[in-house]
Amino acid sequence: MSAMRFVLFLLAFALAAPAALAQDFRTGFWAGGDVGVGFLKRKFDVTNNRDDTKLAFAIRGGYAFTPRLLLGLEAGGWSLESTNRRDDARGQGISTLYLFGQAYPFEDRLFFVKGGVGGVRFWTNHNGEVSDSGSGFMLGIGNDFNLTNLGSSPRGRFYLTPSVDFSWGHFGPTLSPPGVYQNQSYRAISFRLGVTYR
Repeated sequence: MSAMRFVLFLLAFALAAPAALAQDFRTGFWAGGDVGVGFLKRKFDVTNNRDDTKLAFAIRGGYAFTPRLLLGLEAGGWSLESTNRRDDARGQGISTLYLFGQAYPFEDRLFFVKGGVGGVRFWTNHNGEVSDSGSGFMLGIGNDFNLTNLGSSPRGRFYLTPSVDFSWGHFGPTLSPPGVYQNQSYRAISFRLGVTYR
């Protein structure tokens, strides 16, 4: 299934879902976490460009000042190479920290749109390479599905939260691969499944 088809499927499914009850919309503190897969296109000044499919993850939290507007921080990114306890020279990734807002445009639905801006960091444990920081942006859509039998209480509820995020950013010049200083930029689409408590 192509990325565009998945986005259209999620949008249609969210809009066709049963209408949300008024008590689904709450103010106060909220938190969540996601895991999924990201499709990255990375561009380099010197070396060849790369297309990668990597693990995507995020931890989210903040405060809902109005029932249909969540504000907060999202720390996430993509693991380009897993670390290894037996090899200190393994491990590479892109980390993000966004200040973002998440809005629910329909009064009777739990469909949302979100956008954020913040810092990105390319980190590496490879010998002869150096980590570096830059800036990035994110836009996304998703839907909260009420898990009515999991910890519901007057103070909050758990939701299953599928989402699609579009991200782009840049950093550098950084030393990677060894001996090569170059700027790097990326574009990514990430499909994530998470749990949100609010």
